[in-house]
Parts: sequence; structure tokens; C-alpha cells
Amino acid sequence: MRMTSWKTAIETILGCAFLLGTLNSVRSDDDYGPDPPPDSLTQQQVWSGPNNQFVTSTVENADGWWWGTDNDGIWHFAPNAKPGLRWSHFRAEDGMYDDSITALCVDRVGRVWAGTERRGVCVYNNSGWQNFGIMSGPLGVHVTAISLNPVNGDIWICSEGGISIYSDRTKKWSYITEADGLPTDDLTCIAFTARGSAVVGTADDGLLLSDSRSNYHTWTTVTAPPTAQTTETGAGLSCNQINCLLIDKAGKIFCGTSSGLSCSTDGGVTWSYLHGWKWQIKARRYVRNSIQVAADTPTLPLSDDYVSALAFDKSGLLYIGHRQGGLEVLSDSNAMQLYHTRLNEYGIDIRTLTPLSSGAMLVGNYGEGASAFTWTTAKIIPESPPIAVDKPSLFPLPAGGLTTAQLSALRARIVSLSTAQTGQSGYSLGEDWQSQGDWLGRYGSEYAVLCAANGNEDQVFGDQTSFSVTPQIGIALNGTSVPSHWLQWEQSGDPRVLYDPFVNARRQSQWDDQGEQDDPLTEGPDLWLTVQVPAGAHRLSLYFVNNEGHTRTTRYRDYLVQLMSASPGVDFHQTYDTPAALPIDASTRMENLWPGVYDRFAVTGPATYYVKIDRNYSLNTIVQGVFIDPLGKQKVPATPWMSGFSLSPTVPAKIKTNDVKDRQTVVGLWSLLDSLYGKPYTAPLQKTARIQILRTAAALGEPESLLTEWRIQLGLWDDNDWSTYNAAESKLKLLNQSGPK
Repeated sequence: MRMTSWKTAIETILGCAFLLGTLNSVRSDDDYGPDPPPDSLTQQQVWSGPNNQFVTSTVENADGWWWGTDNDGIWHFAPNAKPGLRWSHFRAEDGMYDDSITALCVDRVGRVWAGTERRGVCVYNNSGWQNFGIMSGPLGVHVTAISLNPVNGDIWICSEGGISIYSDRTKKWSYITEADGLPTDDLTCIAFTARGSAVVGTADDGLLLSDSRSNYHTWTTVTAPPTAQTTETGAGLSCNQINCLLIDKAGKIFCGTSSGLSCSTDGGVTWSYLHGWKWQIKARRYVRNSIQVAADTPTLPLSDDYVSALAFDKSGLLYIGHRQGGLEVLSDSNAMQLYHTRLNEYGIDIRTLTPLSSGAMLVGNYGEGASAFTWTTAKIIPESPPIAVDKPSLFPLPAGGLTTAQLSALRARIVSLSTAQTGQSGYSLGEDWQSQGDWLGRYGSEYAVLCAANGNEDQVFGDQTSFSVTPQIGIALNGTSVPSHWLQWEQSGDPRVLYDPFVNARRQSQWDDQGEQDDPLTEGPDLWLTVQVPAGAHRLSLYFVNNEGHTRTTRYRDYLVQLMSASPGVDFHQTYDTPAALPIDASTRMENLWPGVYDRFAVTGPATYYVKIDRNYSLNTIVQGVFIDPLGKQKVPATPWMSGFSLSPTVPAKIKTNDVKDRQTVVGLWSLLDSLYGKPYTAPLQKTARIQILRTAAALGEPESLLTEWRIQLGLWDDNDWSTYNAAESKLKLLNQSGPK
């Protein structure tokens, strides 16, 4: 493979030492990029095996290397320990909330913070674990990133509930959410400059930047240009889907996106981008026939256009992980590609990179375990070793409820937002990562569709005269606009699979846009749902689960979900040529769908809505269920098929008499938010503010019956909720044994 320096002409355009041009690398004849150069890396496979090779996060402390996995807890490897003592394995039975780990970080006193898929964070203090869920820690349960602020030592946690911060100096939790000025609460990654300025990546809303001198009260948003990119290098952010961030010692910001790598040398003011393999195909999906994309050339900027992980090793080499393109190593000094992975048929998925104090790079591969790589010719620059923890550290303190003053300020804020005007009629209500297939009593009280649960037919519950959900394909494939109805498992014990009360079993079934018949990089087919609702405020929920998310190309499912109000005379197919034909009320990104998630929206009727589920470079687009519920104080229609199914505690707790004023304020705030579901400007407070109200109610001794009702409304669970649900489902199975099949 021939290597040369990056072109001088593009150096002038981009102005970054790394993003300085295009490698003159000869392409191979296959679909997976050029052959890798001679292997100058030594690779040590430190951990891999059946059922535990799906690495999601890595970190190093003084005792060795830690890595989290999807469904197999956390592993720790101490390379300097005596034989037989080098391995440790932590799972839920060892005191952790969850076996599915999404993020790892070591704080200043050596504690290991582990983010989970569905239960918040777990903290290890060199002796044991303590858990911080929605009632005691972050405002989200699905943690996507954890980072240490280098200036003050605070721990920052990103989740679907915005930013949660724990300060070891003050022993307090604080929060920055959409209600505090963030454009979105759906965050994916975070990095800090040496001076403590924060750069935060979002799921589909670009980058957020805040200077530490403002105490993180002021945020600047950076988004990709609205016009399609027609060259493989250029100015601006490459994409609004941010997957990973890296900041070097000079303050240069590297941003890995779903469409290339972007870089800023001036603190995020200006940006340059560089695309990867097959970027032209992806660009054409957006510009269609109106703009000419640069012709495919025999040059290769990056091994893959989807960047999933970034890190510098101690010698200054840049390691780039890709979703399917594996690992590549670039020299920042002379702009050379030194190495990239030889790919297989299904691609190599790199989720995480951690530079080790030894000079090696710990690489987490989603499918093939963890490996330590060392560039044999690299000059290692010594750095301080990680913090050693000889004795157990004190655990962080749990978060509490709101004070009287904070409750008063929250009420004033809600009232001020309630009078704001907006042209939107729908908005996002956030995600539910906990309910999984246990939807009865929580979703679908007005209308529910279990997609293709009867094979060629759907299982439909509720009022079919006032509600309807109709699936179609956006771009016809092989002459059809009807999605596939696919019943995959008639019986399943997997809790992620939706339970069907008519057959007394969990059935894995879905609508499928049949995108697997086409190249994932082309536009469409996409699933479109036409949803009709009657008068009133309703919650529209879509259930997604990537039931095959550990295998082959099915693990790369990653969707954009857009809610649009239907407009007379406008067909949704027009949006492919004229995106503005149907303005978007709300947009979310659904990724890492292995555990199952409900994507939820507030809609107001009588009205018709469109929901576009964009394939977004995935194998295909699938959805398992659609559910509609009333919002606010509307009467819930009777559901005779669910007779005998109740999630309410049998004996409500007695109300205490202390703090009566705060108790009335808490219940009043919840009711006030209920009455404002039809006001899109209150959306930020409908999500995270309710969690803090729930915490306060629990601290004030509100009855368990009320707390359960509120948790159900928010899609939250505690251990008692799961016990109650399992008992109710077992009872329903007995009642429905002779029901319709």
C-alpha cells in the first residue's frame, strides 16, 4: 500500500495538522476499503469469549484495565498482579444495578464510575459497589458518557436526562438540562479542555460548548451546514450526529460523527471536516438529483465515514475507531495513515479506545473483546500513572429533593412557560429504557398495536374507531410500498420482547421496511406511520428493540425518528425531494437498541400525524409496537381484555402530617404540568422537572400509591414495581387462558 503526505493545497483549506488533505492510497477491488499497510502494531488479545465479548467502554486506573460489556458486567485485568489474581469480574449479584455497562470513568480519589443501560450509575470504591438511580443520582437512566472535569474534579454524566454533575468538593448533585438552556437532553459524549471548558455531543443536534468562566450557565450550539456536503473535505461540522469527542493538549477539538471527522483549532468557533469511505453514496442520498456530488476518486480520506471512537496514544499517534471500518492509526506529525484493520464481511465495530500508561492502546471491540495495541516504532512519552487506591474511599452522597425555595422557583418557571406560543403541535416526551416488553398497564390504554404479532396481521387493542396507525414505506422497494410483517419468534422468554395477552406469550414481531434488500448507504426505504388521534392530549409511543443486536450487520441499527403534523394536500413522499414540505415537530435518534426503548411524543387532536423512521445507514428499519395513552386528567377508556390486571399497591401508605405546605406544592406542581401537556414550550419541564418533583414527594413521605402512579407515567421502575408487574401478568395469563388466539 503506497503512502504519501497529505496534499498541501488542502492543508491551506482546512488549517489543521490532522485534517490536512487526502491520503493517496490505492483502493482495493472489494467493498471494504484498501488493504492495510504492513502491520507495525503488536496486538495482545487480553479478553474475549462466548457471551462476554461485546465491549462497550474502557478505562484504566492504577490497578489495571477495566472494561464494561453489554450484558456481562465489568471485567478488570491487573497485568502486574500475581498469576491467579489478575482477573476480577463484577456483575449484578456483586451489588451492581445492571450487567449492561455503557460508560466508565475514574475520579480523583480513584473510584470507578460505571454507567448502565437502564439503571443510572454504579460506583466502586475499592471495596464494594453503591448504586445511584433516578431517585438518588442522575436525571436519566440510560447513561451514555461519564467524564472528569480536570479543573475541579467534578464527575459529569450524560444521559437522556441531560447533564448530571456530582461534586466531591460540595458533596452535592447538580443538573443542566433542556430546561436550563440546552437545546436537547439527548446527549452522547463529553470532553473538557485543560481549562475546564466543556464540549458536549448530542444524538442529532450538533455540539454544545460552554466556557467554565460562565460556570456552565451559557451554552453555544454548533450544527452542520443545512446544505448537503458535496466534497470529501471542507469547512463546517460534518454532521449533527455526534458519536465521540477528543481534545488534545493544545485545545484542538476532534469530533467523530456518523458522517466523517471534524476538527476545530480555535475552541469550536470554526470547523473543518473530512469524510471517509463511501461518503459520496451517503451524500447523494440527501442531494438526490439537484446537486452534483464530487465524483468518486482513487483516494481514501478515512477507512469509514462513521467515526465511533477517538484517542491519542502517549507518542502522539491518533487512533480512530469506526462502526464497521475497524481501527486505523494516523500520524499527526506527517499526516500518514500508518495502519488500518483488515475487514471482514460484516465489519469490525470499535466502541471505545483508552490510552494506557504503558504506552499501549486498549481497544474495545463490540463482538471480539478487548485488545491492547502498541505501535512498535512509537516514542513513548512518560506520564503520571493513574491514581492508586489502597483503601476504600467514601461513596458519593445521594441526591435529595427540592427545597421550599426551589419548589417556588419551579412553579414560577412553569407558569411563565405556559403562556408561550408555538406553531408546533407535537414534541418529544423523552425515552423509556426500563419498561422493555412489560407494557401492560403502562402503555396503550387508549390504543395499542403489536406489529405483525399474528404474522401477516397485527394484534390491535383499544378504540379502533377513534384511533388508527397505518404503516407504509417511504421509497418504494421492488414496486411495493407496504412494509414486511415479520413474526420471528412465536414464543420467547426474553424480557425485551413485547408480551401479547391474547396468546399468553412474548412474541418477537415487527414491521420491516425491507431495507435489507438494498445498500445501507442509499436513501430509504424508511418506515412511515400515519397516526390519527381524536380530541385531547395524547402520548404516542413507539417501541424499538434490536433483538439481533449482537450479530452481523443487525448490530448497526441506528434510526432517526421524526414527528410531523399532516398538512392538507401534502403527501409525505414529497419530503424526499422537498424536506420543508412537512415541517418537523420533533426529532429523536434511536441507537444502541439492544435493551429495548420506547420513544415517546406528546400529540394533540383531533389531528393526523406522520412519523418517519429513517433507516439512517442501517441494515433495515423495524418497529415492534405503537401505543397511545391519554395525557393529563382525561378519563381512561375501559379495557375489558385487561380485566384483573392492576399495578396499584393494595394498601396505600398513610400520609404523614409534617411539611404540609411543601406536600401541597409538590402535588400541585405535578397537576399543573398535567394540565399543560398541550403546550410544547413546557416540554423540557415535562421530563426532568417531574423526576425532581417525584424525588421530593418521596422525601416528604407521599403515599406509595401516588409514587407508583407517577413512576408509571414517567416510565420508571423500582424493585417493587417489577414484583407487582410480574404478579399481575401471571394473574392475567390465568384469566386469559381461554381467550382469543
